[in-house]
Amino acid sequence: MLRKFFYAGIFFAVFPLYAAELSWDDCVSIALEKSPGLISARAALDRARANNWASITSALPSVSASASASKSGSEPAPGTIREAGGMEFPASNSYSTSYSYGISGRQLLFDSFKTWQDMERAGEDLKSARLNYTQASASVRFRLKQAHVELIKAQELVSMSAEIMERRKSQVRDIELRYSAGREHRGSLMSAEASLMQAEFEYLRAKRGLELAKEALANALGVEYNAEISAGGEFKPVIDPSTEPDFEALFNDNPAIMILTAQRRAAELSAGASISSFFPSVNLNGSVSRRGDVFLPEDTGWSVGLNVSLPLFDSGLLLARSRAAHASLRQAEADLISGASSAKTGLKRAWDDFTDANTALNIQEKLLEASIERANIADAQYSNGLLSFDNWTIIQDSLVNARKSRLNSAANLLITEAAWIQAKGGTLEDEKK
Repeated sequence: MLRKFFYAGIFFAVFPLYAAELSWDDCVSIALEKSPGLISARAALDRARANNWASITSALPSVSASASASKSGSEPAPGTIREAGGMEFPASNSYSTSYSYGISGRQLLFDSFKTWQDMERAGEDLKSARLNYTQASASVRFRLKQAHVELIKAQELVSMSAEIMERRKSQVRDIELRYSAGREHRGSLMSAEASLMQAEFEYLRAKRGLELAKEALANALGVEYNAEISAGGEFKPVIDPSTEPDFEALFNDNPAIMILTAQRRAAELSAGASISSFFPSVNLNGSVSRRGDVFLPEDTGWSVGLNVSLPLFDSGLLLARSRAAHASLRQAEADLISGASSAKTGLKRAWDDFTDANTALNIQEKLLEASIERANIADAQYSNGLLSFDNWTIIQDSLVNARKSRLNSAANLLITEAAWIQAKGGTLEDEKK
């Protein structure tokens, strides 16, 4: 038992925040550290940085050092005779020792701009990786905001469903009294009981939905599920939907378009580098070394020279690579045209969805206000016998539906706002600025 309390204490000491009511700012802070999507995107960016540096080193000098020590010998078989000066001598063993050390260097002088184009291409790839991280962060932000809003909605739906259920219970008790007094028929009582059963079912369904919403938020945060997790906040957008944005400026700064532009430029440089491979390359080589039969020899040797190489025949390898590079260029150009059109449409659609959601919420709030007023009047009329049960229950059902529709519209407004922010490239990091 003590061990269980010990481990529980460790859990709440390490993860106190995840069991509390999480505001949007809390979610952003946790996701920036824990989100698997962002961790993966950062790793991809680190890989692109390393590849970019690797391309730069191709144009820099390369220097290597070497050292060796060896011993060799000859051991003739017994009885072997060696002749020298007309005389014969028994052959003897002989040994020799050799030492050497030195350095050598190589510097590329010219390769028809192939290395320069490879470096530029790696730079474009790094730019694409940075923009891909921006897109990944924007995607994580949208999913996180959606999960946070859905949890707030689920919490309110549970509270609303419980309230509706209690209201239905009160209505059943009232109808039972009226039925006992002969003021309502059995059909009215059965209808009220069915409405109560429906309310109880929707309450249980709302509670199940709440648990799923908690799990969805935990997944978006990149943390383990905790039944005590909850979300805090209001259904209030941060962007004014009445002020139309500058779509042209947003389009020019759109990460998706900038990625396609960088990819097209990288493909163009790859095509140029593939052509440069057909031309000569010139390298400067040099070395200095010392050799001798004693340790740390002092006899010095050196060499300096130019090396020129030109591919003559490679069974069509360079030609195939060149064709592939030019095909990739044509593909990148087509993708840029298609992507630009889709991005413009996507931006406008996301904005329209956001403004439509705002209008829909205003309508639902007006309908809810009217439904509340109608329900209050209907309650008074029904109590005084001025309204039939059938008309009264229609008005009550309308109020229930209006409350749910208003809640759905309020949540949808924030979700469409999040989709608009994602479409224009808003990231989690922007939330901290």
